[in-house]
Parts: sequence; structure tokens; C-alpha cells
Amino acid sequence: RCPQSHGRISPKPGFNMPSLAERRVARMAKHVVPTRDESDQSPKEEKSSDPVQPEPSEEASGAHPIVAMLEAPAEDAVQRAFVEQLFEQHELQVVWANERNEWQKAQDAQVLVTVKRTVDEALLATLPKLKLVAVAFTGYDHVDLEACQQRGVAVANTPDYSTDSTAEMCFGLIFSLLRHIPMAHQHVRSGKWVWPAGNELSGRRLGIVGTGAIGMRVAEI
Repeated sequence: RCPQSHGRISPKPGFNMPSLAERRVARMAKHVVPTRDESDQSPKEEKSSDPVQPEPSEEASGAHPIVAMLEAPAEDAVQRAFVEQLFEQHELQVVWANERNEWQKAQDAQVLVTVKRTVDEALLATLPKLKLVAVAFTGYDHVDLEACQQRGVAVANTPDYSTDSTAEMCFGLIFSLLRHIPMAHQHVRSGKWVWPAGNELSGRRLGIVGTGAIGMRVAEI
């Protein structure tokens, strides 16, 4: 998150204030940064007398590392221009690999972002410069971890991206069931006004099955 904007991303003129989905994409853009080569972190060596010089890297040439999107984040709930802007703030170029006319650019990607689409050996073979597979989702069973390991490609998921949202939704459903809110809504919409008050949560004991991140967040609330 951006502390200077109190947890919200300030978009350029022409954009509305970001939604929850947009803030999630912003966090992903902040953390999806290609890993540096070990040579970048080692002390500089003396220049070789060999007249043959290596080709300049993308970083040295000023080109931004390419992030290939296999799917649109949040299932197109976020405008693509907004996604591109957020990644550009971190000097990353977004390419939409799910479009045929963009696939040629995607082949130079150092980062591949997927949600639910499969990342297997066949796909990895088309991305020789790939360093990171970023799964914008909790589950990662659709990524061939062994194939990634053999190619030296790191894999990262987002296990806590929806912890608060899911815990809050849990209480929304609890209140809906106790007060029969969906049925009461339909009842009033049909022109009727008499409806039982329902039940209260106060004084009840809540049982939580599973004490992972979401279960613990529900207990905290």
C-alpha cells in the first residue's frame, strides 16, 4: 500500500478512485518484481581484455522488464489501462498474453501472471527469459512446480489477498441467514410489509471449522 495516500492508490486524472479489486492489483504490481541475476549483486569485476563485449541487458538498455498477463486480473473488473499504469509506476511493462497479437511480445517476458490458467512445460518452453510465475490466486495446483524448478523459475502465490474480504463476507451471510434478508427483500419488493423480525446474533456461540488465516480473522472480528 502507499502510505502517502493512506492505503489507496491515487490514479492519474481520468480514473475513478480504485475499487477493492484495483487495490489488490496495485499490491500485486508492487510485489511482482523480477529477481536480479546473481551477477547484479556481486562486486564489479575488472574489465576483460577480450574485445567481444556481451549484449546489453534489458535493464542496461532502458527497457522495462515485461510482465505477461495470461488472464485479466479480477476477471476484467479492473480496467486494463489502470493495470498498465500501476505496473508502469514500478517500471514494469504489461503485455496481455491472452491476446494473439500480443503473444510475440510476451515471449520476452520475465514475469508471467496467471489466475487459473495452466502453466505447464509446454508454455514454459515458449518463455526462455522467464524468472517468475506469479499466481494471482491462493491455489497454485495449476502450475507445474517441477518444470518451473528445473528451469530455475520462481513461483509465488497470494495466500492472504482475500482474507479480510472473505471473513467479512462470512458475517454478511450470517446476518442474511439470521434475518432472512434475501427473502425479506423479495417480500418488500412485491409490495408486502409484514415480515418476522428474524433472529439475533447476540448471545449465540459461533463455531469456526478451520483456524487458518480466514478462520482466525473471523474469530478476531
